Amino acid sequence: MNAEKTKNRKAPLSESVRYGLSNIEILEFNLKQINESDFNHEKLSGNLGVSGDYEEELSEVKVTINVRIEKNGENPKQIGNLKVMFSYYVDGLEKLEDEDGGILPKSMVDTFNAISISTTRGILFTKFQATILDNFILPLIDHTKLTSNY
Repeated sequence: MNAEKTKNRKAPLSESVRYGLSNIEILEFNLKQINESDFNHEKLSGNLGVSGDYEEELSEVKVTINVRIEKNGENPKQIGNLKVMFSYYVDGLEKLEDEDGGILPKSMVDTFNAISISTTRGILFTKFQATILDNFILPLIDHTKLTSNY
């Protein structure tokens, strides 16, 4: 490794890094009218998408969670969705690097995904109260197995 590459190398997460949640924004929420006589909670599924981005100049990481609730069966269709954006501040974001050369250390991405997914689960629970989906709970998932592109 030459001197210039060593000089510009970013630090791994093993150094102390301060970060926190700075904002939560519900970007989209839709729930279609459903005929209760034709409804079965057991035929519901939830599809979850995670994407992320960062703004180095602002020391900010944004994680967007998109959940689609679908009715399965002979005529599958989307009956609801929720899209939420989480903003995190990261002191020293420009100095971080994953051991594999990624933008953010995997452990930090995993932490942001876990916080964002769990919080989204709570938002869904609140939004679905007093609706036909009031018993729907987004299942637990292993956030470490998600592939994230940030």
